Amino acid sequence: MNDDHVLDWKDDPGERASIVWEWWKLRMIDNDDFKYFRHALRLVVLTQISSCSIERVFSQLKLVRDACGDNMLEDMVKIRMFCRCNGDLKTNN
Repeated sequence: MNDDHVLDWKDDPGERASIVWEWWKLRMIDNDDFKYFRHALRLVVLTQISSCSIERVFSQLKLVRDACGDNMLEDMVKIRMFCRCNGDLKTNN
């Protein structure tokens, strides 16, 4: 970072969400009129959207394509991807 770079809470989505939640929480702490709104607001503000799971799937797809080549049938790609991404699922036999 540059020496002139200033850290601001508004630039950090997690910090900004926490501050927004705290502001609303103080105003609705004893107000039962907003019971469901309070819960919905908490879910919206504090839930961080992440693309990690999608990135992991694309990483697995790259591994499958590197190992098997690009000429696989679509069904075979689906089966291999299912096995790589959901291989830890148990079957009820």
